[in-house]
Amino acid sequence: MYNFILYIFNILREMLIVKKGFRKYLYIAMSLIMVFTLALEAAPFGLLTKVFAASILYPQFLMTADACSEQATGGEIRLKPDGIDGDDSSFWHCQWSPAHAAHTPGKTGTSGSGHWYQVDLGVEQEITAIRYLPRPSGNANGNSTASTFYVSSNGTSWTSIGSVSGWSTSATTKTFTPSTPRNGRYVLMVSTSPTDYFNVAEFNVEVTDTGRSVIWAAAQAAINTVKSVTIGSVPKTYSLASQNTALTQIRARCFDTGSNETIVAAIELIVANFLANPNHYTFAQLQTRIGNVDTLLHSYVIGTTDGTIPQADYDVFAALLSAARALTASSAPDDIDDMCEALDNSISAITAAVLIVTPDFIDGDFGSYDLYTGGFNPDARRFNNLEWTGNTGIANSEPNPGAQALVFEVNRVAPHAETQAYESLERR
Repeated sequence: MYNFILYIFNILREMLIVKKGFRKYLYIAMSLIMVFTLALEAAPFGLLTKVFAASILYPQFLMTADACSEQATGGEIRLKPDGIDGDDSSFWHCQWSPAHAAHTPGKTGTSGSGHWYQVDLGVEQEITAIRYLPRPSGNANGNSTASTFYVSSNGTSWTSIGSVSGWSTSATTKTFTPSTPRNGRYVLMVSTSPTDYFNVAEFNVEVTDTGRSVIWAAAQAAINTVKSVTIGSVPKTYSLASQNTALTQIRARCFDTGSNETIVAAIELIVANFLANPNHYTFAQLQTRIGNVDTLLHSYVIGTTDGTIPQADYDVFAALLSAARALTASSAPDDIDDMCEALDNSISAITAAVLIVTPDFIDGDFGSYDLYTGGFNPDARRFNNLEWTGNTGIANSEPNPGAQALVFEVNRVAPHAETQAYESLERR
């Protein structure tokens, strides 16, 4: 910056339009500008950024909540974290069953009485405003209309930064702005009216942006990614413990010192490591599946008659078993996962490959022997599968035991009186 100012100064000095009588004033003005510029460059980065910094919403995922009480039992649970979860429909509420009286004082180290809600920002911030959203519309019990706000650097010694009164009970966000920004790590809201109940749907704090918002945005994106996975104990899901560990590590990086680039890179690495380590099948589970498929496959004979498996199908399943046996305990976890899933799918595939050459008219299975010649949907909504003899009547949704002159297997989609609609189907 200094070099740039000096460059401009030299240009102005040489400009012919600057009259000789005004040059001494130009020298004085430019000297003051250079002194100011040097002072800013010599100052800590935080001082320079604060001169031009804007107010920004502090991330809720970096906050932890505390309160005078919470409703932790009964049919409606309203806990402390519900006030900083980003969900307007959930909310914290002080204990109401059994009744929890207002505290006097509302919080140790403060004056007055009232239920209270507090957040820990993790590190000290310059606080510029506090936003309060009460519970959703329909019940205004505990919606604060008057409150006193405090900040603290240690959570025990509190400094009042102002009070408000006359707020409506509507389910809209109310904002308190102190007369001047105040430093603090802990932010406290003591509701002085009403005094019987207090609730918080969303509690937000605005702070001076000192350049950390880039890190916060990257951390929020990382948290969203980690939370988007499926939690479980089966392969290709993730354990809850590993998810919580990754979320804790991401939050911790937000408080690191160093360049934004370094911290963002560390956050991205946490996400990459988490995603690279889902749950996997074990090698022992693979061996069990190989045994199950091998036993089933060899329970059938290769052939072309009922109950046999065609040679081509047998070869496909045999090749799958051969590929599975080629894997070892040191094979890539993803390869073992894919093979286990392929073996699981082969169980039903082997059964489906078994030949049925002679039609079975009492199995309820259309198979290759149905009456379908086009335009008939076997998957349509139906009352039941019905098999009946075509030359006798139908009664009580049961197959008619009469002579088997003409045999149908019909996927009935209409009452008995309407079954004649299928007379147009080809009879076999």
